[in-house]
Amino acid sequence: MTRPIEAVVAEAQQRLATTGRLDVAAYCSAYPEHAAELQELLPVILTLHQEKRWQEAESTSRGFAVGLFAQLTAPAQVETPDSVGVLFSQELEESGISLEEQARRTGLPVKALEAILQDSTPISALDNAGIKKLAERVAAPFAALAKEFRRVKSLWSLSSLEGGMVFTRDKETSTSEEQKALREQVRRATRKPPEGK
Repeated sequence: MTRPIEAVVAEAQQRLATTGRLDVAAYCSAYPEHAAELQELLPVILTLHQEKRWQEAESTSRGFAVGLFAQLTAPAQVETPDSVGVLFSQELEESGISLEEQARRTGLPVKALEAILQDSTPISALDNAGIKKLAERVAAPFAALAKEFRRVKSLWSLSSLEGGMVFTRDKETSTSEEQKALREQVRRATRKPPEGK
């Protein structure tokens, strides 16, 4: 008694699902009475199985890419310091050095650094005149304080950059919206505030 073709195909599908392999020639020689039908059916079954695996792999890689893109473009959650004291405290905490080490590195007296850590002067008020007033108030050399303030503020600015559009293409393949957004980003970055503000 010969085995029905449906049972042979079901067995082949089960083997393919468990092992990931299907030997069409072996099935055709094992069931010569169904060889012609198996030569037509089994390659189609094998192709469908491979296509399903490719679709699963594509879905997985797309999900990974979307997740990675979300991580890379997520805005940084950095607390904006509102005063000189908070700015210098954050920098001191991140650097992990003592006040004495920072004093040696910056040329500012330890007492001046302690006073700066307690100072509530808004960062926005520290132009050259504001730094000079702060230097007089905390008894620190103006040049050393100005240099250290600019360094700390620059470090904070770099660490608080937010994610945004990623420009990876050239001018021939970029869309007009991407080109416009890039030009606007460059304009904003190069604009200088008017003198005296």
